[in-house]
Amino acid sequence: MKWIAAPFLLFLLQAESEKPRLVDPIDPPQRVDLRVGARTVRIDLGVTVPARDGLPELRAELCPTREFVAPGAFAFEFPRAWAFSGGANGPEGWWSVSADGAMVHMQRHVDDPIAVRDLYVKNSLAAFPGATATDRTLVLGGRGLAARSIEFTQGSMHGAQPVRVRQDVVGFRAGSAAWVLVVNRQGPDASAPALIDTSGAFRFTSLPAPTALPATTDLDALVASFRWL
Repeated sequence: MKWIAAPFLLFLLQAESEKPRLVDPIDPPQRVDLRVGARTVRIDLGVTVPARDGLPELRAELCPTREFVAPGAFAFEFPRAWAFSGGANGPEGWWSVSADGAMVHMQRHVDDPIAVRDLYVKNSLAAFPGATATDRTLVLGGRGLAARSIEFTQGSMHGAQPVRVRQDVVGFRAGSAAWVLVVNRQGPDASAPALIDTSGAFRFTSLPAPTALPATTDLDALVASFRWL
């Protein structure tokens, strides 16, 4: 019986090895319609398509940045993962691009841009007791613009670590409009004590304890990419 069992065991092992391997589904890639001359080819994003049907090898990749364009005024690049929001109401409007710890906020006005900048600074100082404002130069597209730099420590709720905030605010004319642009940086303020709110209600508290902000490489790259149109 032993000589019969051995071939049967080999048969079972062979049958097991010939079973098709299970391949797990993957996150479906984004698809793009790529226009090549008069032809449109649909390919998966990030997947190389070998040369075929008279076409060269094809591959489509998302750029690491998007570009904000204010037509006739200025443009800059920002990381594609950042959030974008805003809208216009006639000649006036606002737009923002933002991520954790960084934001660029823009306002388009019909009024004098320096007056609007100063009003923004005044309102911010009133909103955050202990905030300070100093003069600074912000270089955008090779031009040095007079900026007002607001700094404050913003508390949070339930003992969470406060954050240090710096906003560089400039006003300028570009194209046919007046603009106010705010470059906002923030990070944990290790020098400030945690704020405990026993009421359980959300609150903001400002503290005048200055501290260095963490490096914000993406924001620095955004400012460096600024160009005038």
